[in-house]
Amino acid sequence: DYKKLEKEERSKETKYSGVYLSIEEQRQLKNLVLSPSRSLVRDWVLIACSTGQRYSDWDKLRPENITHTVDGDVIEFIQQKTKAKVAVPVGKTVWVIWEKYPKGMKLPSDQQVRTVIKELCKTIGLTDDIAGKPKYKHIGTHIGRYSFVSNSIDQDIPDKTIMAITGHFDKDVFSSYLKLTQAKLAKKAHDYPLFNQAL
Repeated sequence: DYKKLEKEERSKETKYSGVYLSIEEQRQLKNLVLSPSRSLVRDWVLIACSTGQRYSDWDKLRPENITHTVDGDVIEFIQQKTKAKVAVPVGKTVWVIWEKYPKGMKLPSDQQVRTVIKELCKTIGLTDDIAGKPKYKHIGTHIGRYSFVSNSIDQDIPDKTIMAITGHFDKDVFSSYLKLTQAKLAKKAHDYPLFNQAL
């Protein structure tokens, strides 16, 4: 019964639109001066936003599992939930964070992580009202996937590339992770010749 209730609560948290951590908001989190336990959670959130992977797959993301290629560093693994094989590019943000944890990152429980994430997001001022609640209250352990997808789309990374990294095969499911508002997507359209050049 507890697991069912917890699942329902998580479902309520994810039924919103427009909530993800922008690159600027991630920078604000990065600049917080925190205790070691809170710093650990913050650092994991930044890694999640940089890799698009779930909390449940965190134990598979380790520096020693990285393959160094001529095109860049990649970690390959099978996702726990979907059994999808993914190849995740490992960027500079992830390396900088991993260097702080030579013995690895041991995360607290999912519930504890969600509690700390909300508190940290409140600290950096994510209090805009969204669907009757402040933004920080909508944020949980899936924020990394929402943020990764939304920021990747915002930077014009092709859908197929993003889906290969996140392990999505269904376009509709993938689209549910896109949290850019319609207004922001419309504004982005002005970057393309169809909208900024006359016939």
